[in-house]
Amino acid sequence: MMDSIKNQFRFHLLMVVILTTCASFRLCSVNAMPINDKNDSYTTGTFHPIPIVIIPGDGGCQLEARWKKDKVKHFFCKKHQREWTTLWLDPVDLLPGLIDCWSDNIRLVYSEANDTFNNSPGVETRVPGFGETKTIESLSPDVRAPYFDTFVKNMIDCGYTRGKDIAAAPYDFRKTAKSDTEWIPKTVALIEKLSSDANKPVALVSHSMGSLMTLFLL
Repeated sequence: MMDSIKNQFRFHLLMVVILTTCASFRLCSVNAMPINDKNDSYTTGTFHPIPIVIIPGDGGCQLEARWKKDKVKHFFCKKHQREWTTLWLDPVDLLPGLIDCWSDNIRLVYSEANDTFNNSPGVETRVPGFGETKTIESLSPDVRAPYFDTFVKNMIDCGYTRGKDIAAAPYDFRKTAKSDTEWIPKTVALIEKLSSDANKPVALVSHSMGSLMTLFLL
């Protein structure tokens, strides 16, 4: 019974998130054309795609967390979460009361001494799915929350293969490019690998804040 209620909440809250996302990003329907070079022929079966790396926008990829905290906002907030769990996005976290638990876990703390942003005390986070597209096709692992799914599926229809010539470089969108010290070397390594495997240059497809991250990368 409780699972059914939670799923209903997830659906209704997710509709709000999707509508807001669609209104802001305008990326719910993308008519993608094959990216190719002059020596390939898509129609004759010799299509060799130029590799694509997608760099999503603010809030455009999933986040996971685990924590061990001494204090929480409410008695019903978990102090200990040993296994990795979804931090962004589970619509249930946005329910009244629960949103206080969630906001305390997802918030960043500024360090004036180091001029960097760090996780809330006791919280460890990670960005799942680097090099894949799954975690940017949908913003949630549990419910349908489409983001880059139409784009990726259209490119698959054009001959691309997930993880081979179309990949993603998700990042912790809470942080600045300066604070996220791991993202640039990982993204450079991903681009170089795809380029080496295909013996071609790589196209970077970015959206929203992903364009600023791309500019910082370049």
